[in-house]
Amino acid sequence: MKRILVSIILFVFMFSALGLAQKTEKRDVNLLITSNGFGAAVFSTVKKKIVGFLPSIYKKYDEKSPETPYLLRSLDYKITINDKSFFISQSQLKSVNYIPGTGIIKASFSHEIANVNIYIFSSFKLNYPNFIVKLEISPNEKGIIEITRSIGYSGKEPISAYDNDLGQYINFLNYGNLNFYFKEVAKKDIEFSLYDIVVLGKDFEESSKLIKYYMNEFFDPLTEELNFWENWHREGKYPKNLTKDYLDLYKQSLAFIKMGQVREKGKGYGQILASLPTGVWNIAWVRDGIYSIISLIKSGHFKEAKEGLEFFLNADSGYYKSYKIGDTDYGVGTDYKISVCRYYGCGKEESDDNGQGPNIELDGFGMFLWAFSEYVKASKDTEFFNKYWEIVDKYVVYPLILNIDTNLGVIRPESGPWERHLKDNGYDGAKRFTYTTIMAIKGLNEINELLKAIKKESINDISKSIEILKNGFLNNLVDKDKNILVGSYEHFKLKGYPKYLDGSVVEAINFELIPKEISKNTLEAIEKELKLDNREGYIRNLDGGWYDSQEWVIINLRTASAYKKLANTSKANKIVERIITKALNNFYMIPELLENKTESYKGAIPMLGFGAGALVIYLSE
Repeated sequence: MKRILVSIILFVFMFSALGLAQKTEKRDVNLLITSNGFGAAVFSTVKKKIVGFLPSIYKKYDEKSPETPYLLRSLDYKITINDKSFFISQSQLKSVNYIPGTGIIKASFSHEIANVNIYIFSSFKLNYPNFIVKLEISPNEKGIIEITRSIGYSGKEPISAYDNDLGQYINFLNYGNLNFYFKEVAKKDIEFSLYDIVVLGKDFEESSKLIKYYMNEFFDPLTEELNFWENWHREGKYPKNLTKDYLDLYKQSLAFIKMGQVREKGKGYGQILASLPTGVWNIAWVRDGIYSIISLIKSGHFKEAKEGLEFFLNADSGYYKSYKIGDTDYGVGTDYKISVCRYYGCGKEESDDNGQGPNIELDGFGMFLWAFSEYVKASKDTEFFNKYWEIVDKYVVYPLILNIDTNLGVIRPESGPWERHLKDNGYDGAKRFTYTTIMAIKGLNEINELLKAIKKESINDISKSIEILKNGFLNNLVDKDKNILVGSYEHFKLKGYPKYLDGSVVEAINFELIPKEISKNTLEAIEKELKLDNREGYIRNLDGGWYDSQEWVIINLRTASAYKKLANTSKANKIVERIITKALNNFYMIPELLENKTESYKGAIPMLGFGAGALVIYLSE
């Protein structure tokens, strides 16, 4: 790892000290991330410094691009007072967390030479990749203070230089010019504070211009950022009677989703990632994005919800109109707007292929109609509806109806919510997944009710399609001997109970699509077969490997919503309280998985739609 050193020297004359450190419990999470939808910075509680800066928040721009790199691998500060020196990373980390409801990370350090508070945030006030570090230094003796910036990076050595007016800059040939600027700030209650403002532009001229703009427009960046988040939350609506911890977690969950929405201009604008870049799933899946959008609607953040919906409608999709394996065509069968899996950062449809064929998932069509209808009803944005309805009707409603298996009255074989690749090898294999039919019924129901309410029409016979799907659902996706929902038609016919069970079917209870007797029996079977011993947590099914057999937080949260729907609030809260307790001890982050033996965080962290979004939905119900 290469390093670059740059210093700033100041004089201090007074003394102050910070309080003693609070004892903290063991955590599973050691990386905190801040993003403004353009770039992101990462702080490590283990290395006690910034360990990454990314120029974009998505994993890949397009199929030809490499994964988004960490331009920086280390940013530390050396503090020298009267010839006594220490790196902040070598001092004691007393406390660290987000300022609740924001993307601002606050860390407090103690050392025999000085105590230091640092604030790290990616500013929403600047529509470029950036991060800002504020250092508040309380020295333990009078004298001269020198601050030295220490930068580490990976890969080919970039071009580094220093400008007398605009500070240090580094040119990364493929990603632009990264400018660093120290800005001193006057403060009365501490000895000295300054900002390190770091902005990425396409070249030195642009990055230096951005630095000047930021310096001129924003007197105190931290105050400006706190005001931004306060105003953003003020625009929303929040559940009453939440405790402070619950309200903090609710707001921070929404802040994570806000940070995970891409703001780069182009077709990728508005996409919401499944996780932030510290997780492995910083990719825009349809399913995860819809749960995030529903949470934004329920919390009153209509602007972000609208931008998320517009992303789907403006994205570059339609690449799987036809996809044959042997004599079977698994393609959508017509032009369409909703990806069959996920998207690149540029907004182009993507589906991964593991040698068993790609994922062609059809649940996204119904899910989009659910979110589209919820948004129009909640926001009363009829202008949005009028602008897009013909597109939605032709390229979302019609493809969904076209993919009904008319013999069984359910959605035809596809990859389903757990992304089973198309070729059958015992694990993978296209099936008639119950979850997909549930989402089709929900989406068509919601859009049908909306059309009636605003007196609009469709080119499709939506009411007839709903009737076909409801009948097919109850006749072919329910084990009538046991009155239990099955995970797929194929699992039901070929594997039987309990192998056919799947936690995703609880959405039928949440959407009130089945009689209470089937709801009750399905939950009892899930409790018996999918619940892990000695805790309120669930695996997703009985027909997979390690991944399927871990505790799935999205299943926990949606199962809790199902119990709440059936008026068993005590059971619902018991499930959710455990997740909340863990999140509060892990910087408000909710993981993809909890390891089935140790209960430690696994998978992508933090999850957005499958974590933060699902929690917001539960607390909003």
